Amino acid sequence: MQQTVLVVDNNDLVRNTLEKVLSRTGHTVIHVSSGEEAMEQMTGREIRVFVVDLMKQELDGIQVCKDVRKIMGAECVVYGIAGHASNYDVVACRKAGFDGFFVTPFKLDLILKMIEQAFEKVACPESCRRG
Repeated sequence: MQQTVLVVDNNDLVRNTLEKVLSRTGHTVIHVSSGEEAMEQMTGREIRVFVVDLMKQELDGIQVCKDVRKIMGAECVVYGIAGHASNYDVVACRKAGFDGFFVTPFKLDLILKMIEQAFEKVACPESCRRG
């Protein structure tokens, strides 16, 4: 399986930094600046790992996660990114179906580790994780 990560963030610096770092480790990175673009990019692609900003635009990160979950179910991993964290954000992320949550500024080595773990999870069907 090709290791493609869809990065959704309205901050150019965050998108470009994640693309550089993830590309260097062999991942294919698709990066977009809005939730609408994210949903368009899913069409016809096998994307299993998502990094989604909680941006407050027309289609925010919470709704993007819910929409991804409707389409993909548990066959993907979705991480949230926010400029700051509040108890509301954490609770809303959990309810929406995020697998994890990063607050900027974030440590790139932590994100790389989490992305690697995400691909390990999606490469192994649920049945092999139980055993």
